[in-house]
Amino acid sequence: MFGKAELLEAIAGKNRGILATPTDKQAILAAIAQLEDHNPTPNPLRSPEKLAGNWRLLYTTSQELLRIDQVPLLKLGQIYQFINPSLAQIYNIAEVLGLPFLEGIVSVVARAGL
Repeated sequence: MFGKAELLEAIAGKNRGILATPTDKQAILAAIAQLEDHNPTPNPLRSPEKLAGNWRLLYTTSQELLRIDQVPLLKLGQIYQFINPSLAQIYNIAEVLGLPFLEGIVSVVARAGL
């Protein structure tokens, strides 16, 4: 059985997914699925309010976010996700680092309805 510690170990060193190989990705997704099986919330899809908040992403499969690191002179900083179930909104927010005088500027990368 995979637990949180095992999942965190699996994603360690993967730079939010940038350095994950196809084998790593497969193992990480399997670990996530196993952890989801032990969710104490009986029907998580009926409890979206539990997702509400601002989250720092430790791992993502979003190529839209991960490709930021491939742009010359840019480095992908932290990635955050704002979830507001009551308004059916999700925002992915990425720190973009590397340009002089613009370091720390945060750009909203994607918006999706729940």
